[in-house]
Parts: sequence; structure tokens; C-alpha cells
Amino acid sequence: MTSTNSSIDQCTPVIPHRTVFAIAVFAIFVCATFATAQAPSSSLYKPWMIGPFTQVDSANPVLGPNFDSLFFCPIRKENIRWEARAILGAAAIVKDGQLDLIYHAEDSSSGFKRNEIYLSPGTMRMGFASSSDGLHFKRENQPVLYPDNGPLKDAEWPGGNEIPRIVEGPDKTYYLYYSSWNHTITRLSVATSKDLLHWTKQGLVFAKANGGKYHQLWSKSGAVITEVKEGRLVAAKIKGKYWMYFGEGNMHVATSDNLIDWTPVEVAPGQKNSPADSDSAYDRKSSEWPDILNIQYPRRNMFDSALIEGGVAVLTAKGIVHIYNSSDADSPESATWKKENRLYYSVGQALFSSDDPTKLLDRSDAAFLKPESDFEKQGVSPNVVFLTGIAWYHGKWMLYYNGADWMVGVATTP
Repeated sequence: MTSTNSSIDQCTPVIPHRTVFAIAVFAIFVCATFATAQAPSSSLYKPWMIGPFTQVDSANPVLGPNFDSLFFCPIRKENIRWEARAILGAAAIVKDGQLDLIYHAEDSSSGFKRNEIYLSPGTMRMGFASSSDGLHFKRENQPVLYPDNGPLKDAEWPGGNEIPRIVEGPDKTYYLYYSSWNHTITRLSVATSKDLLHWTKQGLVFAKANGGKYHQLWSKSGAVITEVKEGRLVAAKIKGKYWMYFGEGNMHVATSDNLIDWTPVEVAPGQKNSPADSDSAYDRKSSEWPDILNIQYPRRNMFDSALIEGGVAVLTAKGIVHIYNSSDADSPESATWKKENRLYYSVGQALFSSDDPTKLLDRSDAAFLKPESDFEKQGVSPNVVFLTGIAWYHGKWMLYYNGADWMVGVATTP
């Protein structure tokens, strides 16, 4: 293992137009004065955590809905305002000195009303945006990944392609992990590219695992373990394999030899697959796939008491830091936010062993990133901060997240 670069702190890896919104409700939020974020409290950060992060109020939101761009949908056979309803997050990657985003857009095919049961009514597609500073982005007019009439249509239509995560492979191939959502089941898929603009869909990541056993596994939010090399985050190998955290509710882990075909890690004979302290508040779907190892659970009376969901994972000098998304159910703060909304999402960090990515060592006592600004507290799904991307860029961490299920924000380290 290469020693840490002395110019980077202990939490860094081991190896060293906007468009004016045409819809009145969107314009109200864009023209609002965003609350100034408070400086991050040092008490939130344990020594192994990446940070501290501060939301960049001067630039946020960095991406929002765009009513002007049209796309001819090959399935509907008509022009669609493909990013008019919401931008729900962005995966980040550094390429050729630029910071690029593959972002998750929702069309306006079902209108603009808020969905009370939190199921996005439009179809999701992926767009591309690029920046020289990580704060101000120029985007392509057309989506770069979208549902079509190909072999994956049944898996991704009408919901589309959502929740992106991206990594660079060993040969500078880029791997985009996303959920194929057909309004019945959401399943992790992967696409590959050399230039970030032209993508080849490789299919469902668990389709071949254990003879097709996990073909119907509800799966989303894949966080491949990465490390910094030559100033960029790239996929890391541990014990000769690539590793990915994934899940919604409980957290699981999968391994791969090629970054395309993945196999969930199963419970070993005699191994207990339940929380050691019996504090999990989440049971949904666990009983449906009892062979899959659960490595992290929601905790009662904590910020992550309702569920946890995959974010991004980085190999550091202290271990593997998984920055994960969480939903609250019964923390002390819930009495306050429940007066405003039925949901509350924030972001925490967990530490896993660098020698054993299934071994949880520690995690946050409190969320380090939570809804504060207007665009995070008011939108399609109020009170939501949901991480989708991270990059090591110009000597600092750039973290990209979904605010209220309709815009993208950025938080950075000093």
C-alpha cells in the first residue's frame, strides 16, 4: 500500500447556464435568497471521516430543471422536455482536467405536480455537464443515456435510467452504474464509455450471478470502492477483486472481476446475518433474499433510523470510507421535521476495514450534510439531501448531491 501524500490530510485516499426556468413554481425557488450554510462543526467529524464539507451557497444549486431542451424519444415517437421537471442528482468524474457530471434528469411527460407518494411520474434520462471549476457547468442539449427500443426496454421503461454513480476503470474506460426502473422493480445496470458522451449498455449487473439467482433482485445505488491515483478517483482492487456497496434499507456488498458482472456476497455457513446489537429498525426486503449478507443497518433513534442507501466509497489511510444516504424515522430531530414533511434525508459516513470491505468498524454519530438551504428544504420532495457523486479535484473534495429531488448542489472541503 502506497504511503499517504504528506500534502493531503489524513482523511484523503492512500494513493495520492444555468437556464432560466420557465415554470413559475421553479422561478420562485430560483429567485429566493438561499440561507447561508453554517460552518461545519468539528464535533460532527470523527478522525477517519472525509471532510469537513461546506455547501457552496455562492454557486448552489449548480444544476436545475431546464424547460428549453427537447429530445425526440425513440419509444414515444415525439419530442419530450427531457429535463424540465427535475434534476435528481449527478455522478462526478475528472477527465482531461475537467470535472464532468452525468446527471439524472426527469421529463415533464406527466406534468409538474408534486407526487405525494414520492414516485417520480416522469421518465428518467442521463445528461452530461462539464466544468473547469466544479461549480459552474455547461451541459449538452441532448441526453447521453436513455430508454430505447433495445433489449433492456422491459427493464427500464417507462421509469427510465436513474440514480447514477460513475467510476474510471484501469484502462480509462468509464463505468456508469444506474438503476433501470420499469415501475415494477428497480435493478442496478451498467454502461461503459471512453468519452462520457457515447455509452454502451452492458445490462443488469447481477444478471449472471449464481446462475441467474439474483436476476430479480431489487437493487440500486451502487458505490464502487475507489482510490485516488494521479489526481483522479479510479476503481480500487482489494484482494484481487473490485467491491461495490449497494442497497436501499440495509447495506450489502458485491464483488467483480471486470466491473460489469457482479456477485452479491452471501452469508457464510454459520454466520449470523443480523445486527450484533439488534438495533435495526428496517426489515423490508431482507427476508426476500436471506442469503445476501447485510453489512450495515439502520439504527433506532438515529439520523439513519429509517433506511440507509449506497453513496460513494473511497479507500483512505484509515480504511474504506463509505459516504452513505440515510432517511430518518425516529431521531430526536424527527419531531421537528415531521411538522413540515413526511420524509427527511441526510448524509453520513461509515468506516469499513481496508482488508475486509464487509467489516464495519465505525460510523457517524450525526449527519454531516443535511437540508439547510431553500432548494434542499423545498421542492419535489422537501427536506432531502441525497449524495450521488464525489471527485478529488484541484486539491479538494467536491461532493454533489440532490436537493429536494429537483436540483443539484455541491459541498466542498477547504
